[in-house]
Amino acid sequence: MTQRPKTAATSSVYDEKRIKDKLKYLDDVFSRLDEEITNTTLNIDLDFFNGKQSAVKSENPKRGLKLTRKMVLDNSMMCEELHEVTTLILRDKQISFFDDNLEDVNKEGDKFKLADLCNLECLLASHNLIRDISGIVQLTTLVELNLSYNALTDIVGIEELS
Repeated sequence: MTQRPKTAATSSVYDEKRIKDKLKYLDDVFSRLDEEITNTTLNIDLDFFNGKQSAVKSENPKRGLKLTRKMVLDNSMMCEELHEVTTLILRDKQISFFDDNLEDVNKEGDKFKLADLCNLECLLASHNLIRDISGIVQLTTLVELNLSYNALTDIVGIEELS
């Protein structure tokens, strides 16, 4: 930051004192602002804002569930087939893996794939443990997405959304 001049051309001693007092006041304000900014941003991971994955992993990450066909159909406003789902409300379901689930096979032998949600327009998946949104990026028909209160500290795939 460039330094402001500490003196100014004045016409009287009173004006000079008044200007110096104002400059001292502004210096104090800037000092307090610098301290507040430093204290506030001390624990912010700048790699998150740059779109890079953080090198530091938490020692005890919360484990969650994989998205399943049953979970989708149970929370999809009375739909019986995946292609019928337009709105999906998955609030607080402890989901951590939001992508194709090849272990989830139905009676016909079809594996659960997000591509089957071809008409999904609204996905409300707040209060979960989702960390990787690369599966959500596959949902090309989405109009509304809510991922509030998830474990998005090490977000993967965010650059694909823009």
